[in-house]
Amino acid sequence: MTWPRYEINLFDTARCPKASECFQCGSVHNLKVIAFRAEAGVVCETVCHKCNWESPEFVRAGKAGVLSAAGHERHLREDWPGFDQDEEAAILVWHDHQAEIRHLTGEEF
Repeated sequence: MTWPRYEINLFDTARCPKASECFQCGSVHNLKVIAFRAEAGVVCETVCHKCNWESPEFVRAGKAGVLSAAGHERHLREDWPGFDQDEEAAILVWHDHQAEIRHLTGEEF
């Protein structure tokens, strides 16, 4: 196995459970699961349409700083056995590097 596995989509929410209310405002309407980058890594949470689209920076910065990425890591591990925080960190560094190259050169990889 080649490590890290760059083909892993860290923001895939297919296996993430949807909560019964928005983690930001508590709404029970128009909910969806999103994955976003936080200090701890990539986390997944259930948000309502309003919180996701009207104040995405607030949603992502609000409670995300204290959340653990372990839950989302477990969801990804269902499709990618052996996936862990070290591999996630390596993939995030690689994605950041690719984004910087695209920004500087305009090239896609």
